[in-house]
Amino acid sequence: MNIGSGPQSAQRTMPNTTIAGRPGIAFVCLWAGVLNATATAPLSPALPAIANELGGGADGSFVAQMIQTISAIGMIVGAAFAGYVSEWLGRRLVILAGAVIFLVAGCAGLVLTDLNLLIASRALTGVASGAMLATSYAVVGEHFIGDARNRILGFCGGAGAFAALVLLNISGVMVDALGWRSVFALYLLGIVIIPFAFFSMYKGTVPKTDDAPLGWMPILRLWPLWLLQIGFAIGVYMSVIQVPFIAAAKGISNASMIGLLVATTSVSAMCVALLYGTIRRFLDVKGMFVLISMAFAAGLLICAKSNGLLPFFIGTVVLGFGAGSLEPTIISRALHEIPERLHDRAAGTAISTLFLGQFLNPIVVYPLVAADGVAFATTVFGLIYAAVGALFLLAIGMGRRRTLNARLA
Repeated sequence: MNIGSGPQSAQRTMPNTTIAGRPGIAFVCLWAGVLNATATAPLSPALPAIANELGGGADGSFVAQMIQTISAIGMIVGAAFAGYVSEWLGRRLVILAGAVIFLVAGCAGLVLTDLNLLIASRALTGVASGAMLATSYAVVGEHFIGDARNRILGFCGGAGAFAALVLLNISGVMVDALGWRSVFALYLLGIVIIPFAFFSMYKGTVPKTDDAPLGWMPILRLWPLWLLQIGFAIGVYMSVIQVPFIAAAKGISNASMIGLLVATTSVSAMCVALLYGTIRRFLDVKGMFVLISMAFAAGLLICAKSNGLLPFFIGTVVLGFGAGSLEPTIISRALHEIPERLHDRAAGTAISTLFLGQFLNPIVVYPLVAADGVAFATTVFGLIYAAVGALFLLAIGMGRRRTLNARLA
């Protein structure tokens, strides 16, 4: 499979405006992105406090990171099964059920004292978040095409990044003032999506507009895309999971300041995501992967080598360039390549691979941290992403050379 090119999938030429009102549909898709950010972002400033209370030292840090990232396993499961459920029962039911589960499981952290139950509630929150996000992307594929699809995908990413920005700052203040458990009250945001999904979305399964058979082969053919997603997703979550510990290693221990540092990446990601439709007019898919790779490489290396707040802030800004570009690039390519009848499964696979990268982040990074510290681990990943970007540049150059030779022949 050529990541940078491929046939247009069989799709309708215009959105099906008879199914639901598009403003309400757009809000559901945007708020699903907000809830996805809510699933992980509020805990980031609380990680050092959680580590201290639940064990202290390196072991406590690992436990704290796993409490945050265990939701990724739930997101993988929720996104994977959302496609099947929505094919049988409809997308509206998936969104509504996911919102209720998100509310109950997310807020459970306010009162749960048992570590195992807390981890279970975090996993269940992830199931709900993954299901809602995957379903919302299938809805985007149903109602929007071409440049409009790229714009709405960018807006969804921008909404999530903006939510992460706000939540990171609020949660940092909450941790300092009320303790780390207080951040679980932010999961009440799940209630907002319920009325919009109930009144705007189609009541039942959505009629399909192509004759593609249900199956996994078209999705499995995109395995290079999914592999890239996993690798880059580790980089996305370096900012949320590892940056607090990099900051702490450099003597920055205030939770509000840590929240502000992580939020800087969200601001940058939000700006890039909002401009995604415009950026795609100038860069093809391979060009986007060069941008993503080099942004992760530069951002991580700057953070690892910085000796003050200003360069650290610059590093987190650069990280946001990659974070804001990744998800819409993957989703847009998947929806383009795969027939609409399989969009639910395609979106579920995309979200599953994204959160698999999130879950793998502490597992892959921790051995490097144990070997020579978090700055060493960050440097290693920065160099890996630089090498990946160089490979994409080489591929682009070879492609242009072949095109030029073909014209001269």
